[in-house]
Amino acid sequence: MKTHKQLGALFGLTSKQPVRSWEKYTHESDTAHTNTAEHSAKTLTDAVRAQCEDGYVSPTDQQLANAAGDIAELLASGLVSVSIPMKEEKPSVTAFLKVAAPRMPQQRVIIIDDGSTDNVVAEVKKHHVATLVPKSEILATIDEGKLLPVLGLDHMPRGKGVAVLASYLLQYLANKFSKEFHPQWIIHTDADIGAHTSFRPLDYLSYGMLAGNGVAHVKLAQSGRNNEATMAIRSMLGALGMFTKDATSNEMQQFSARASDLFAKLAKYKWILSGTFALSFDAAMRRPFATGYIEETLIAAYVEDAALKTVQVANENRCTDGANDFMKESIIVQQAANFTACLSYISKRVHEWTVSDITNINSCILKRPVPLAFIPPAGPEPVIGYAIENERIIPSIEALVAGGFIDLEKGKLLVEKYFA
Repeated sequence: MKTHKQLGALFGLTSKQPVRSWEKYTHESDTAHTNTAEHSAKTLTDAVRAQCEDGYVSPTDQQLANAAGDIAELLASGLVSVSIPMKEEKPSVTAFLKVAAPRMPQQRVIIIDDGSTDNVVAEVKKHHVATLVPKSEILATIDEGKLLPVLGLDHMPRGKGVAVLASYLLQYLANKFSKEFHPQWIIHTDADIGAHTSFRPLDYLSYGMLAGNGVAHVKLAQSGRNNEATMAIRSMLGALGMFTKDATSNEMQQFSARASDLFAKLAKYKWILSGTFALSFDAAMRRPFATGYIEETLIAAYVEDAALKTVQVANENRCTDGANDFMKESIIVQQAANFTACLSYISKRVHEWTVSDITNINSCILKRPVPLAFIPPAGPEPVIGYAIENERIIPSIEALVAGGFIDLEKGKLLVEKYFA
């Protein structure tokens, strides 16, 4: 394989000047009192634009073709695994398996069965590239009695995030106890994604993985979807940070700084809620989990707070996936927005969260139901008021292992069963 430097040149990536920081801008805007309002706005525009363009690549078809050999070598190397949580009534995931099978070694696609129908399970088992494991078997290695107080719950939560946790835990155990399973990257995708021959997530994500030294997070970038709605809350944080930066109380000063910080870090994400992304194995093991719809936002905040390198790869080829109904889509967007706002009140950065911090976040900040309101998509009905239970944060795999939450002997037996 070519070196990262050679691949960077091949892909059209160049070294950029250090991104102008948001904090530096706000300081200059205070001290450069001779600036006119127009000049100040232009300076702010330049600063925000630099933040948003950092790490963004838009490969042409020719650039993808030039990189095809290196992408094929990476996927065939065994250094990439795929994580798929599955709770399906139709075997939609087999479309991905047919694409992955000729390109990846056996057992590199980890599918966590979260209650799919027997027909779906039977279809998946026909594809030898996949390792299919029931979520319940993996969660059985976790000491629930020890974890539930951290979550502030009396039962294990459900949700896609818990299935993702199960997948990452299984891969941690396989990496520890298996001789053959040692990935450097984990690709995540949803079971109901279709149109793989045009959407090509393996190609676009691999392109990002190979885009230079130090890349730890690769996101697909695409317009439309619910992106503008999720951007509104991030832009609001930037505005709130500016409105409150002259506050006198310590609490408001911390809020102002964190709100501005989050805008500077998260505004660049074009498709922040996309469930198709890649994480380096180390980052995957160190990042905390969320039980439901805030997973992708939490990952982005973790990566940015830890100063890890993100590459966004533009891919305007549409995928097909299971359509969410109006209510579910609204809940997803509003939960993500609420959590982004919640982060601004937590002064400690995500990568610094300890098990004790997460316990406090769950028991103090996330313990109450949250009110939501929805505008009906059509018709004369009034706005719909609603309230839902908040999600919970779960410590990282590394934190769970270090804290004695995982029965490693049970984990070893699980690896022997599925990675013999």
